[in-house]
Amino acid sequence: MGKYKDEFLYCDPNTTIDMVYCWNRGFYYYPVLVPNQTVSMRYIPKVKIEWKSGKESGQGEFTYDQNQELYDVIYRLYIHKAKQLRDK
Repeated sequence: MGKYKDEFLYCDPNTTIDMVYCWNRGFYYYPVLVPNQTVSMRYIPKVKIEWKSGKESGQGEFTYDQNQELYDVIYRLYIHKAKQLRDK
């Protein structure tokens, strides 16, 4: 398996605009720890992505390592959600 190539290596202003667009409308994505994991100083716990919009919230089904790939998934979710909100 090759090294992960960061999709958003350089600050993409369009991604930032989409994230702020979602935040201004009260929509957020963020990582949360998966419960019941063994914790040690050498082990970084896995996470899932949660979302929140007003009083509604939910959690994704996929588990991620805490690395750049996780944040690229979150960026893609913001881009997708901003497009959905603009197309309403």
